[in-house]
Formats: sequence, structure tokens, C-alpha cells
Amino acid sequence: MSPSTEPSHWGSFTLGGASYAVPLEHLREAVPAGRLSVWPGTAACVTGAIELRGLMLPVVDLRRLAGAAAAAADRPEDVAPLVIVIAHAGHLLGLCADAVTGIFQASAERVQAVTLADGSEPCVRGSLVRPDHGELLSVLHPPALMALPQVPRCRDPRTATPPDDTAEGARPGRSTIPGGIHWLLVQAGDWRLAIDSARVRMAVPLDGLRPSVLSRMPGNTDCLGEWPHPSHPITVIDPLARSGLGALAEGQARQALLLDTDGGLLGLAIGAVLDVRQLPATALQAMPGGRVTQAQWFAGVLTLEQPSDDRDASPVLALDAQRWTAHAELSNLASLHGQARHADSALATREAATSALTLITYALPAEAGTPIDQIDEVLPWRADRAGLDDDGCNPWLGLVMHRDRPVVLLCLRRWSGVDAGPIDPEASILVVRSGVHRMGFVVPRLLTIESAGWQPAVAGMLRHRSPSPITASRLAQVNPATGPRRLVPVLDLQDIASKALALRAVAA
Repeated sequence: MSPSTEPSHWGSFTLGGASYAVPLEHLREAVPAGRLSVWPGTAACVTGAIELRGLMLPVVDLRRLAGAAAAAADRPEDVAPLVIVIAHAGHLLGLCADAVTGIFQASAERVQAVTLADGSEPCVRGSLVRPDHGELLSVLHPPALMALPQVPRCRDPRTATPPDDTAEGARPGRSTIPGGIHWLLVQAGDWRLAIDSARVRMAVPLDGLRPSVLSRMPGNTDCLGEWPHPSHPITVIDPLARSGLGALAEGQARQALLLDTDGGLLGLAIGAVLDVRQLPATALQAMPGGRVTQAQWFAGVLTLEQPSDDRDASPVLALDAQRWTAHAELSNLASLHGQARHADSALATREAATSALTLITYALPAEAGTPIDQIDEVLPWRADRAGLDDDGCNPWLGLVMHRDRPVVLLCLRRWSGVDAGPIDPEASILVVRSGVHRMGFVVPRLLTIESAGWQPAVAGMLRHRSPSPITASRLAQVNPATGPRRLVPVLDLQDIASKALALRAVAA
């Protein structure tokens, strides 16, 4: 992949109804504007200056730069509440902002560039459509902003040596922060969290969050539902509930950070994006003992340099991005909507590779389970879409079209010979792949998604009537977060789908 097509990280913010994007490498942090000091003798776009940890930081109002000398941009009492700090060539400059709207990834080649007739660099170098919800952003060009006439800038104290402003063709100063990380600071309930922004695909509003089959499961504590991404729904979880910090209250899940896990995109629900800060590796301190009950989800406590307000004095818990993106159960949750999956999910491969697995369990009516990485998607049952009249006995329920592909529906309870009867309105469909085909197993009730471990093979575990090809020769010990452990028979739905389709082809 060429450099021009490599995904780039961007920070975005709003001002006066307009939305802007800044390359993340130029984005230092976002701070409260507070009271602006007058800076005389400057360009009209300079609205003043703020004190930033001993520095006088000039602040530019992009509304004035655009010629929109609206009253709101000229009245000190109506100045924007935030200042976005940008960095370039060893210097800093502030930009007025109403709100930080997150971080996202988009290839640099997606920028629709603009040029000026005189060959100079424009402050707005083009436009970019956010890939998550289609919002059009104006792309700012920090070098051009800092080169504006009569716009002062201050030296960046984090650079080791000041850049040579007098030498022709001077090269930009380089930050010497060892192991510096752009941390994305967010508010989640009463907690402030941080995560390495390189692991975040984008931040999206949760206006369209809807309940899912998983969020309705008994015993669910952290799945909030699914966010309707244009290509596939994305599972959204509560990071507080998952990490033992409590739970988000109603109305507190207003945004989601989309993480690139091994199984696809997964949403972490938050209240708001607060800030983006580049900090040295030494800013991350060890987690104090006993502070949280599930410390494995955290990399430590983030120390913010020289707090600028009382809010900065509260602790910031840094999430362990590697654990959140590589954790098997979270990756499997992310993969439940037809996203990228491991090439081979067969039970034999799983047993040979590891003794641990994540089971999705269901009632037949006795509890059974299937490794979650066999499941492509979990859909709600709707009797009106199967296309056939259900006689209460036939296990074959017809076809449903999903993502423009046919899915063959099979009632797992009837196929196993347990009993007949109507399909429960609360039933769910577990979609699995069998070669080029997709089969949807209709199960009466989903129970849990929990970690488990393989147990020795036994014979004849789940009784069935011929010719149904259901066998469960393995047990798994489920290890719930609370409550006693239990043994659950494991069904290989991929193998069952293959045999069932073969029997149907012979019968036809």
C-alpha cells in the first residue's frame, strides 16, 4: 500500500455550525477556553490568547478567518468554550472550537484538495467525508495557518531544540518525547478514561443505537445493543460494566469509540470525547492496588502534565488497548455481524489450538452451546419473513434473504428430536456458514455468552431421533463471572449444517 493510500488518523471538531478535520499528528490537545486575553497588533482572526501551562497561546477564530464576522464571533462573552491546540515545526497555535467530535480514520487520498491561483498554501486544503456517517468536513492545513500574516505563535516547549526560523528551507522541529502516544481522553459516566488513539477507528454518535438479540439475553451486563453502520451493525458494549467500574446510566451512552478488534469493529460506549493529548511514556503510571476489581482491562493511570483546571486533577484510567482489541470474547462479539472472521472455526481446529473458548448458550430446552466464532450473525426471529406456513412439526422453516443472500432456516429444537410445537416469538436465529451456503438455526431462547474450557469426550450426550445428524460428544465447563461453574454440551453447528444440507439434497 502506497503512503498516499494508507489510512490516516484525523481529529474533528465543530465551530459555529461547521465541522473541521485536523491531521492527528498536528493535534496536541483540547482545553477549556476560559477568559481570553487581548493580544494587540495581530490579525483580525486572532481573537486573543489563553494561558496554557505558563505559555501565552494565541487563539484564532476560524469564523473571522472565513470573513464571517458574526456578532457571536466578536463578542467576548460568546467566545467558543474550547481551544484546540495544534502543533507544527516546533510551534503551537490555538483554534476556537465548540466541541471535539472524535477521532476517525480515512485515507489521505480521500481529501478533495483545493488550490490557490497564486500557488500559496490554503488554510483549508480541501474537504473530506467521514466514512462513518457521511459528514462533510473542512480539512485544515496547520502549516498554512501558522504562516498567516500577523498571526503570532508560541514555541512548543516539548521540542528539544527550537527550529531555525532564519534558515531558508528550515526543516520542522521533531518532538523528542520518548514513546509519545496520542491519548484520547473520554468521559464515561463518572469516570475519565483514556485509550491509545491509534487503536480507535473513529468516534460516532449513538443516536441510532438499537436493542439487539445479545442485549436482550438473560444475564447480559455489558452489551448495549447495535449501532447501524452502513455496511453492517456493530455491537456496542459498556466499558464500565465490562471492566468492573459500574455501568453507564440511562442517557450517558451518547457516543461510541469504534475499535479494530481481531474479529472486526466493536463499539465502546462513552459520554463524550474530552481531549486528545500527546504524552510521553512516563505519563503512564502503574495502577494502584485495589482501586478497581478488574485491573486486567487497564494499562495504568495517566498523569496529565500540569493540570490547567480542577477537572484535570481527577484520575484518568488508561485502557489496555491491546487487551480490548485482542480479547477473544470481545473479538467474537465484534464478528457476530458478518465481519472478518478466522478462516477455520471448526471444533477440531479449536480444540487442537487451545483449551479455552467462548460459548454462546441456548435452551433446547436443556442448555447447549456453540463456540461463538462459528456464528456469523445473530438475528431475531420473525415468523412473517420465513415465507412458509409453519405446521408446528417440520424443522425446515423456509428461506430468509439477509444482506442479499439466502439463509436456509432450520429449527434446531425440532431437528434434534426434542419436541415439536410452534416457534417461540422470542426465538433467535444463529447464522453459520457451510461452504457457500448459509444456514440459520432457530433456537428458542439465548442464554449467555461466557468463557469456557474443553472437557474430556464422552459418548451419546444429547439424545436425538434419526435421521437428525446432531451429536454432542464434548462437554465444556462454563466459567461465569459470578455463580457456580457448570458443564454444557457443545454442538458443532457448522458440521450439523453440512450434514443437514446433504440430507436435504438427497431427499430432494
